[in-house]
Amino acid sequence: MTFKSFVWPNDPSNLNITLLKKNKTDVDNLKILKIIEGSGNFFGPDCHKYFSKLSEIFNDPSPGKLLIPGFNPINAFFSELSITSAPSPEQISYRFKFSENILKSNKTQKTNNIAYYYIKQNESLWEVSEKFDIPIETLLKKNPSISNPYDIKPEQKILIF
Repeated sequence: MTFKSFVWPNDPSNLNITLLKKNKTDVDNLKILKIIEGSGNFFGPDCHKYFSKLSEIFNDPSPGKLLIPGFNPINAFFSELSITSAPSPEQISYRFKFSENILKSNKTQKTNNIAYYYIKQNESLWEVSEKFDIPIETLLKKNPSISNPYDIKPEQKILIF
């Protein structure tokens, strides 16, 4: 398995791919979002080096190409990374989660790894929250100019990531 420049030294021991339907209120704009979750272990004297490198990749918020043997490439965000048990000098157990980047298929503008979304006709901030799986509170914090989540206009630009 590969994400951006990181190649797993051994494939994760568990891998789950979940498909979610997003934007349930507008059948014409229905998107299928892939969530890729898994867990595994890094073994040997370089296990801490591997986890450190994976952490560096995680800290970069931009999406990248996720390659999983037997599947088509997925343009994804690295959304979660955790150590699942006490590490030893020769082993680190970890868990990860990737979310497919569905921004590419919506009207967005990306600048310096920041993504903006343009509101569609009759679309509410609640629908945007559901579409991108971002809590409404987070959208409001990222967009302080929106004082009322019901008062948004078509083509209004909002910060997503």
